[in-house]
Amino acid sequence: MAQLKRIIFFTFSFILSSSLSSGILTGLNLRGELLFQEKEISIIVQELFELINEERKDLGLLTLQFSQDLSLLAREHSKDMALRGKISHSSTSGQSYRDRIIEAGFYFSAIGENVASSNIPQAELIHEKLMDSAGHRKNILDPDFDQVGIGVVFRKNKGYFITQDFRRAMVLKKEEEVKEDIQRDINDLRRENYLPSLSFTKEADDYALKCAIYKAKDKAPSPMPRHWGETQFLFITSPTLEGIQSIYRDKVLKKTYTRAGLGVSFGKSSKYPGGCYFITLVLISEN
Repeated sequence: MAQLKRIIFFTFSFILSSSLSSGILTGLNLRGELLFQEKEISIIVQELFELINEERKDLGLLTLQFSQDLSLLAREHSKDMALRGKISHSSTSGQSYRDRIIEAGFYFSAIGENVASSNIPQAELIHEKLMDSAGHRKNILDPDFDQVGIGVVFRKNKGYFITQDFRRAMVLKKEEEVKEDIQRDINDLRRENYLPSLSFTKEADDYALKCAIYKAKDKAPSPMPRHWGETQFLFITSPTLEGIQSIYRDKVLKKTYTRAGLGVSFGKSSKYPGGCYFITLVLISEN
């Protein structure tokens, strides 16, 4: 803070000793003030980011990555709050953070938001107040998050408006790649248990894909082909693909199954607005 005080004092001294006309002086003053505020704001953002990760390190949690895209979204919301002069998770148009991040096209499996305001540009005090609040503290220390965006906006006579947007980002894989990985894992499991590999047929794969697409759209799947005989269906929804083997492991080890179909579709639904893999596994016994 000593450095900041010196910068303010220097600017003030320069304006007093200048012999420029008042009109030019006002313009220089405004421009200098804006440049100073932007520099000050960038320092606040950086320090808040570092303070968040210090808290997480102390607890052995994964440190967060700084997201420029999330920060742009956070800054827009801080600007919206500054214009209204009050803090709120809802925007002027009534959008929630969930609405805003979906509209911006982000994929996620978990999200959260902190909002605050401060009359003084001290990141440590802002962070301390956030940590004193159970809800804000929970977002800062949530192990599910891996990214954060921070936006700070200043409004004269109103102070600083701060938004911290958190998410767990989704690393998207191509649907065909996901399908191949699951097929390989299923047959590796069978070989480990001295069972022959399942034959994934085109007919069964095509049908499973249709079912997965219908599930993604919250629609009922089309009727199963009658000639398949004894068949078992598994519908799996997973934003991250973590732990899905536990869902199908016991089923695919049944000896009577010889053929299978697998369909993978990625999309968004009302239940999974941040995106999700919709997977259909069809297991067919030999007639």
